[in-house]
Amino acid sequence: MNFTRTAGEFFVSQTAVTQQIKALEEELNATLFERSHRHVAVTPVGKQFYDDAKLILRQLRDAELRVRSYTDNIIGSLKIGFLTCYEREGITALMHTFHRLYPNVTLSLLCLQSADLYRELGLGNVDLIIAHRYWEERDDLDSLQLRCYPLMCIMAHDHPLAALSAIRPEDLQNHRVVTVQRSNEGSGEMTVVKRFFLRAGILPDIAFRSPNIEVDLVAVGAGLGYMLVPSYLCALFDPAAGIEARPILGHEKETTVAAIWRKDNTNPLIPKVLDLCSTMFRQTELK
Repeated sequence: MNFTRTAGEFFVSQTAVTQQIKALEEELNATLFERSHRHVAVTPVGKQFYDDAKLILRQLRDAELRVRSYTDNIIGSLKIGFLTCYEREGITALMHTFHRLYPNVTLSLLCLQSADLYRELGLGNVDLIIAHRYWEERDDLDSLQLRCYPLMCIMAHDHPLAALSAIRPEDLQNHRVVTVQRSNEGSGEMTVVKRFFLRAGILPDIAFRSPNIEVDLVAVGAGLGYMLVPSYLCALFDPAAGIEARPILGHEKETTVAAIWRKDNTNPLIPKVLDLCSTMFRQTELK
């Protein structure tokens, strides 16, 4: 929604972007963007054209990949691990598309918490994991960022924090916490939460901890304390459980989820699933 930033993204001038948009609008005989000096917005017909064009491009890309897979007679096996509770974030669609494009590839799937996924990756038991990326750079691993999630505070409906529409870090003082039990690897779900507490200067008063996220949610619903989780976990809540979720102000992109693999893994199928990850997760992000 910014012509200047778009021009910079594609290494062209702002005038070139404006001319391309104008030419497209003239070709379609439709206004795709409403413009003012301070604001750019997509029109309803622009949004419809974007959705249709995106679908066409995806179908074209799938067709090209199918032709290549049959031409190359791609076979082999690929072992993928993904985060517990991440099933609703596009993993199923990713695996369905991959299997459709490469029907002769044997897929193995593993669902674990983040720290366990890193352990399996280190042992060579999986080729690629979709997990929290808590590091900037490592000699042994490479990654493709998929999405960034806001950090949410969840609590029972009658918890004092539930009276707030959004939560500042200082609001968490003097309230007890429910946490996921951290592993010794320091790569689990609580790594992001621990860093949050350190930056906020909060010494958490832990009321309950468990290695099982579903058990932790029961503890939250029981009113034992609040819990900090990435926003995708909010899809797990049973409406009858009486759990509320509130955003943490200033922490809208706190948790990074990425596709992660070992640099020494030469499985030729890894680039192919990464190609799909780049396309499918980015398309979902743009909605």
